Amino acid sequence: MYQASQRQRAEPPFLLSELLAEHGGEVDADIDGVRIERLSSIEAAGPGSLAFLIEQRYRPRDGRFGGTALVLSKRDVGLRCLQWLHPNPTQLWQDLAERFRAWSQRRWPGVSAHAWLDPSVSIGHDVDIAPGVVLGPRVVIGDGCCLGPNVVVEEGVQMGARCRVEAQVYLGPGTLLGDEVRLGPGCVIADQGFGYRQPSGQTTLRRVEHIGGVLIGDDVEFGALCCVDAGSLEPTRIGSGCRIDNLVHIAHNVVLEPGCVLLAQVGLAGRVRVGAGCILAGQVGVAPGLHLGAGTQLAAQSGLAHSTHPGARLAGSPAFDVGSWRRMSVRLPQLDVLHRELESLRVAVARLEAAAVQAPMASAPELQAHNGGPSDAHQGASLLLQVSAEQVGETGQAPNGQEVSEVRHESVSVAGASDAPAQRCEGLARANECNQLGGTGQAPNRQELGETGQAPDQQKERHD
Repeated sequence: MYQASQRQRAEPPFLLSELLAEHGGEVDADIDGVRIERLSSIEAAGPGSLAFLIEQRYRPRDGRFGGTALVLSKRDVGLRCLQWLHPNPTQLWQDLAERFRAWSQRRWPGVSAHAWLDPSVSIGHDVDIAPGVVLGPRVVIGDGCCLGPNVVVEEGVQMGARCRVEAQVYLGPGTLLGDEVRLGPGCVIADQGFGYRQPSGQTTLRRVEHIGGVLIGDDVEFGALCCVDAGSLEPTRIGSGCRIDNLVHIAHNVVLEPGCVLLAQVGLAGRVRVGAGCILAGQVGVAPGLHLGAGTQLAAQSGLAHSTHPGARLAGSPAFDVGSWRRMSVRLPQLDVLHRELESLRVAVARLEAAAVQAPMASAPELQAHNGGPSDAHQGASLLLQVSAEQVGETGQAPNGQEVSEVRHESVSVAGASDAPAQRCEGLARANECNQLGGTGQAPNRQELGETGQAPDQQKERHD
C-alpha cells in the first residue's frame, strides 16, 4: 500500500512558447523551437538561459546579452537579444523559479526500496520517499509530499498535502503538519522540552516528560536546524503562514499566531505567546511566559523581559522603545568625550570655590567703587530723608509725632553702610530744621510762647 503513482511533471528544457502561453506577455520574434534549460543572472547567462532585467543598473552596458531570452517590463532597443515583455518581471521570476526548483528537487521519485515503513503507514498519491526514511506506526502522509533522505517520523505523526521534509529531519510523537509545510534540513520537531525537577532528598535532576506534541498550521516554512519542543500537556502551536529562519529555537507550549516572522537564531522560552504578524529579527531572546502584542517588532539582538502592547517597536537588551534606542546609540560613541569634558568642569569649579574661600572680604568703599557709585541702600536712605523732611510741615514734627532730629537719626541709621553718606544725610536734616525756624530765628516750639514769653502752661498757672 506504500507505492504511490509517480507524477507526470514536465522537465527542462521547457519550450519558450509554452512558458509564454502559461505566464503571459509578448515576444516580437519567432520563438518556434526555442528552449529554456535554466534560469540565470544577466552576467552568467549563456545558451539556453533565461534572465530577468528588473533594475536598470544591471543592464549590459555594451548592449550585449549572451543568453537565449531576457525578460523586461518594456522594450529596450539598445539590447540585441530576444526580449520577453512582461508586466511584472519580478513575479514571473518567482513563478518560474518555483517551477524549476520543484523539478530539480524531485531526485527520488516514488518510494525508495531502501526506506523502512511500518505496515500501518498510510501514504497518499504522488509521494516521494528517499532512501533511509523511517516511518513509524500509524503515520499518515498526505498527497504530493516529499521526504528527503534519512527522515525519521515517529508514531502517530500526521502530515498534510504537499509538504516537503528535507534530509535528516526528526518528527516526534504527536506532530501534526498542515498543508504545504516545509521543514529545512536537520529540523527537530516535537522532541522533549527542557524541563527538570529535583526530587526531595536527591541531588540529581529528573526530566519532566513533555507529551503534548506540536501543531503546525498551513503554509509554514522552517529553515535549517530549527528546534520546536513538544508541549508539556497541550501542544506547542505554530500558526499558519509563519516564516521561520535557520537555527531558531521554540520552547515548550509556545504559541505563534498566524503570519509571524522569526529570523535566524531567535530563541523563545517556554509558554511565550507571540501575536499575529510579529517580526523578531536575528538573535532576539524572549523570557518565559511573556505575551507579545500583535504586530510587535523587535530589532536584532534584543532581549525582551516584559510583555508588549500591540504594534510595539523595541530594540536593545533589555529591550525598550526603538526611537530612544536609536538616539542612545548615536550618543554612546560620544560618552568618552563627554566624560572628559565633565571632569574638566569639575576641576574648574573646584578651583573657583577654593579661590572664593581664600579671598579677603571687600570693604564698603571698595564695593562702592567696584559698583561704580553709591549702593542701593545709600540712595534709599537719602530718598527716605527727603520725604520725611517734606512731611514735617509747619508743626516742626514728623507725621508720627517724632522730632526732626529723631527722623534724621533713623534715616542715618538706615544709610549707615559708610561715613560719607551719613554725613550728607545729617547736613540735609540740619538744613530742613533751619528752614522751620521762620523769621523769629527760633524753633517752632519757641513761637508758641507768645507775647508773654512764657509757655501756655505757665500762663494758665498765673491766671489761676
